[in-house]
Amino acid sequence: MLRALDDSQILGRVGVTRAFGGAVANTNLAKTSRLTEAQERLDRAIARLEKAVAGHANGGDALTRALEAARDENRALREVNDAVGHRLDAAIDRLRQVLEG
Repeated sequence: MLRALDDSQILGRVGVTRAFGGAVANTNLAKTSRLTEAQERLDRAIARLEKAVAGHANGGDALTRALEAARDENRALREVNDAVGHRLDAAIDRLRQVLEG
């Protein structure tokens, strides 16, 4: 069974609406334009992200080297700290012996 459609239903189904004074505007064009603009914004955002990632990747090597250098320095300071701690313990033991002795 077929039913009759009026102009607004027909135009609405093909993406066309009536504007002021009977002028016709194609809503699909507006949607396409907005979609194109959104796609362009997305492309620009992705390009910025890729540039940032590349910058961090290149800078990442420098950061990795700096981190490794800091770890090496930390290891060396721990060794010095341990040596000084042992020497202080030995000095305290000698002082106790002298005071008790």
